[in-house]
This record gives sequence, C-alpha cells and structure tokens, in this order.
Amino acid sequence: MMSMGRGYPFQIEERYISVPDDPSLFDDPIQVEIRLLSTTLHHQPEIITTDSSIFHRSQLLSNNTAWPTLSPVLSTLGLPINDQIPMIDEISNSTREMGAIRTCRGRRSQIMPEIILLIWIDDEDDPMIVALAESMESGTFHPVPATMASIKALEKVVLDGSDHCTICLDEFCVGSEVTRMPCSHVYHQDCIVEWLKTSNLCPLCRFRMPS
Repeated sequence: MMSMGRGYPFQIEERYISVPDDPSLFDDPIQVEIRLLSTTLHHQPEIITTDSSIFHRSQLLSNNTAWPTLSPVLSTLGLPINDQIPMIDEISNSTREMGAIRTCRGRRSQIMPEIILLIWIDDEDDPMIVALAESMESGTFHPVPATMASIKALEKVVLDGSDHCTICLDEFCVGSEVTRMPCSHVYHQDCIVEWLKTSNLCPLCRFRMPS
C-alpha cells in the first residue's frame, strides 16, 4: 500500500531472498533496498537510482536506532527530514514484523528478509533531487563524513526558546547547551556529532560541512 509523507509518495515491499550460506555474513542480517523513481503525469515511473545495504536487524528494530542508520542515506538523496520520518517508521515496523534469516536444510543457502522502499519523485517539481540521484556514480549513493576538525569547531550555544532536535526528535530543555551548525540549525551535541561522522550534510537544509 502506498503511503504519503509531506510530499513524496512511497511504498514498502517485504520479501525473502536466497543468499549463499556465507560464514562472513554477520548474524541476523536484513537487506534494505531503496529505489528512487522519477515520474511525471504523462510518463511511467523510471528508476533513477537503487541502493542495497545489509544491516543487522537490531539496527532497524526501533526508531532510535533506525533513524541514525537510514536518515543519512535519505538525506544524501536530498529528501527533507519531515518526509523521512514516515519512511523510516515503516521500515522499522516491517523489520519487527519480518522473521530472522533462515538456513535451508540440505542447501548451501539462506533465506534473508529484504525490505524495499520505493519513493516517487516528480521530476518536474523536484529537478534538484533527480539531478543529484542521476549524478551519483554507478547509480549508487554513499554518505560522506565531515572532517573531525570541522565537527570539533562547531559552535556551542545556550537555547533560549522551545524547540526539538530533528535527529532524535526529543525536545530541548530551555537553557540547555546545544550545538549549532554553520547554517544556524541546532542539535544535541551527541546527535549531530554521530550524524556528521556518517554524513557531512545538515539533516534539515543539506548544508555541506567540509569532508
């Protein structure tokens, strides 16, 4: 069933795939495939880019762990943070519903759960996102971490009003110290530091930190 974020329709598909019985594959894996599809009113959807990654299921079982795992990838695609929330929620729900990997008796293979996230982008309304996806080498996308020097140089400020951290979604305490990006968006220090170790993009506006 198709769902709708703020502006991007998306759909979650669940399936099980056969993979070789590889001793190097870590315990309890799950594969997540993200497909970005370009569509207009008069054309059939076309896949712009596809990314497949294998995670430990524990990384996706709750929003607290699924968010820092998947949001940097979606941000690299240019998807706004508000649109990512329902997508990641649904992936986490599907992870809990699907069973763990199963070994096929008598065969050198395993049955691994896979979640496919389909995201529809209107290439007339979102040319920037389409161009970004098409420019990514070999049709794949990978977050680039910020430099440690730029992370350490982030400004610390005292919050004088109510707001919330868009990484963990928890509210700030008035008067607490937060970390401010050069683009002026603020986050919990631990949240933004861990984020920038994976992606050099601001979660809200995609400001690029040095990499």
